[in-house]
Amino acid sequence: MELLNLDIWGLTAAYVALAFVLLSLHIYSRWSFGIKASVTVLVLALCAVTYKSYPGLLGWPVPSSSLPPKLYLVAIEVQEPDNVYLWAKDLGTGFGDRRPRAYQLSYSKSLHEKASKAGSKMRRGINMIVEIQTTSGVPTASTGTAKTEIKPDEVVFVEAPQGLLPSKD
Repeated sequence: MELLNLDIWGLTAAYVALAFVLLSLHIYSRWSFGIKASVTVLVLALCAVTYKSYPGLLGWPVPSSSLPPKLYLVAIEVQEPDNVYLWAKDLGTGFGDRRPRAYQLSYSKSLHEKASKAGSKMRRGINMIVEIQTTSGVPTASTGTAKTEIKPDEVVFVEAPQGLLPSKD
């Protein structure tokens, strides 16, 4: 059996076990109804959080609202009517965790053209950087504003300076 299927079965078994524990709490416990109801709401909220965060743990592409301002481009995949996928390394993390991550952008004709040009340069051995140039300013966590969908004209592909990454020797 594939490893992913084992993970899904394990997560399903954990949810079933949690349901049995919650059911036994309701049947055999002498706690008040308010405590039982609050525990049930808390468990359901934790299940929802787990369900929402699980695809991110699997490595599925993150939406463009989570796109860092500067990325080192590793690969591009264009699925014409739907999305443009970038596989890139976040340059904002410094030299710490340099593993690539998949990012999903909404498809547009202009983004497709830019991505195709960047892909052809990459095939010729030219390293590329993706920069996000927002016109309204980058929202931060300190201001409390949520990031919005990245527009295709805000995505810019530029050639990486030579010597940005160490040689592959």
